[in-house]
Amino acid sequence: MELLLDQAPNAATAVSFWRHPAAWLPEKNLSRSYWCFFSAAFFFDAGFAIYFSIQPVLLDLRFNERAMDG
Repeated sequence: MELLLDQAPNAATAVSFWRHPAAWLPEKNLSRSYWCFFSAAFFFDAGFAIYFSIQPVLLDLRFNERAMDG
């Protein structure tokens, strides 16, 4: 977390996220464990989003909740 909050050592050479997002990301040197957590959280949340967006449609098609959850 400190890596994300620390100011750049030389503000003149620091890349702004809003001006160059593709150059900003490699500058942060985020660890492999960060990316593993990020990808797991992303797919977990994406799964919930898909489930809760499809659930009302399936209920309208006469699927019951027991059939969807099992």
